[in-house]
Amino acid sequence: IIAYSPHADPMQAVGLGIRLVSLEEVMSESDFVSLHSSLTPDKYKMIGAAQLAMMKPTAYFINIARGALVDQAALVDVLRERRIAGAGLDVFEVEPIPVDDPLLKLDNVIVTPHWSPATTDIWIMTGQATSNGMLRAARGNVPENVVNPQVLERAGFQAKLARFSENRDIQE
Repeated sequence: IIAYSPHADPMQAVGLGIRLVSLEEVMSESDFVSLHSSLTPDKYKMIGAAQLAMMKPTAYFINIARGALVDQAALVDVLRERRIAGAGLDVFEVEPIPVDDPLLKLDNVIVTPHWSPATTDIWIMTGQATSNGMLRAARGNVPENVVNPQVLERAGFQAKLARFSENRDIQE
């Protein structure tokens, strides 16, 4: 397994049997390119015509992350021209996907309605993570896995945490 992530821990990747490579290597070497990323301004349409052109004609592109990570028009072009084998898509630039979207007319595309993470285990883990984050904040501690860490430095957030830290009676 190869992967691209500017934030991955190289030692953890090795421990999992994953070789970290460049995005270009992932796109050109993979039989299946599966996109798993958050959407931030710098990642908007990070997969465009140039990246899709690197893919093998026998490769499949899978996106279960965020639709806006991919230039959907460029994806339609490579699929229509069969420059890649196919795609599995759970997310789209516009959701719900319009009924006249060209992706829906292609026989080498499988689409699902932004529902890939809907498993019992995921719902349980999400609930637990949310509860744990709220409890950490209620105790005056910074929640784990903050998506927008710049908020942590704001005076308003710091003031709330200071007030919450007085709630020492909240049990572990």
